Amino acid sequence: MSNFLIAVGGSGAKLMHSLIHLGAAGMLPANRTTLTALLVDPDENNGNIEECRNLERIYHACRELNVGKTDLFRGQISLKGPWTPITSQSDSLKEIFNYNQLANNDSEEAQLMDLFFERGELEMSVKQGFRGRPAIGATVFANSVNFERGDWKDFRTAIKNASAAASPHILFAGSVFGGSGASGVPTLVRLLSNHIQKDVSNARYGLILLLPYFQFRPVEGEAIQADPASFPLATAEALKYYDERGFLSICHTLYAVGEQVPAEMSVSAVGAKEQRNEPHFIELVAGMGALRFFDEDSRAQDYRLASRVADGKVTWDDLPCDPGLAGVALRRFQNKLQKLAVFAVAYHYIFYPQITEALRAGGSKTTYWREHIEREHVAPEAARTALAAVDNYTVKVLEWLLHISTPRRPNFVAGMVNPNVFGASQGQDWRLKTLKEFDQSQLGGLLLNRPKAKIDDRTVLRNANASGSTMRLGDAAGPGRLVRALFDSCEVE
Repeated sequence: MSNFLIAVGGSGAKLMHSLIHLGAAGMLPANRTTLTALLVDPDENNGNIEECRNLERIYHACRELNVGKTDLFRGQISLKGPWTPITSQSDSLKEIFNYNQLANNDSEEAQLMDLFFERGELEMSVKQGFRGRPAIGATVFANSVNFERGDWKDFRTAIKNASAAASPHILFAGSVFGGSGASGVPTLVRLLSNHIQKDVSNARYGLILLLPYFQFRPVEGEAIQADPASFPLATAEALKYYDERGFLSICHTLYAVGEQVPAEMSVSAVGAKEQRNEPHFIELVAGMGALRFFDEDSRAQDYRLASRVADGKVTWDDLPCDPGLAGVALRRFQNKLQKLAVFAVAYHYIFYPQITEALRAGGSKTTYWREHIEREHVAPEAARTALAAVDNYTVKVLEWLLHISTPRRPNFVAGMVNPNVFGASQGQDWRLKTLKEFDQSQLGGLLLNRPKAKIDDRTVLRNANASGSTMRLGDAAGPGRLVRALFDSCEVE
């Protein structure tokens, strides 16, 4: 059974970023661990798109390991795109719609364009996004989508094939206050649902609408750009549009997620690689909504309000979950992401330095190395490549955790993980600690606002070195056997 995501714009890509980590933690529904996603953005060089694609490549390198039946790397994630509606060298409305030719013929189309768009908007390049102009984006999207070729044909075919076995869950996600998401999400919902309704009668559609949760300073030298001061009004109009145009009659589920105090992005850019907005906890919250939508059992059409206890903090219990989860079941679900956090810190700062030394020296007296590498006759070069891939991924997890724990907004304190364990503050910004700066005795203080966990550096190392005799790893093999043992040693309860 399959899930599908159409992630539009930079915010859509950042939601996908969070979903990759949730999939790595084993949090996709047990009977729906497959997620096929398509990134959509007019700016194919957008920094957040690039970051998401890079994360997916790193994740897939880890998926090559045979870690056996476990939560780690369990999500079967396929990421396509970015698909861009800019299909030629033409990069403005005037060029895309042959405005000059239409105007010379005194056509009604040219008159309509003059009516709806200012001269600067007609001449503005859209290759770096729609700059907070959803009317421009909707026009371009509607003119460009073709379900009979390229990424859209592949995506449509995958949905049709999946529908033969079970109801495909198709989620659309993007912001309502910018340009790409605000224009692309409603347009694509209409186009895709209308196109496949004859072939796919059992599809379930969902929406994740990201309301304002960040802001940025003006970009010097750009006459047309998104203005954060206009975001509240744009959001109100967008939600009114979704209501009046009957999107709740198409979509079974709608999540609207935003933040009262927006974070200040560290870099302002209109697009391209420079637009690389850092991760935010709102994307994790939205990801939790996506998990609920993907769940086969989440069929109730009800209205729920999710909030957090304190404005300046997000704790584990603030993360919205299916209301059917409570008590032990809820703790076990939360533990999946907590365990990934502990594993990321322990692997990068404790285990991997020991691993690189063992590879350099040609062996090690460390028990877990002898048990899972030497006695299993794992070739050193195979181990080197595979274990380096896992370290690359854990660095990405740590960077993500650091950003979602330290948004650039006033009066916020971390409530899920302690960033001081693995991060160093640099004014409003943070960076990962170097290996020399890391104090492994602080590992026990990593997880915040949860029942006391029996986890610290000594416990993790003891569990790892006892893994050969105490853990059942029969379904893991090669370098994946060691990774599985180290992951299991990070159990938080």
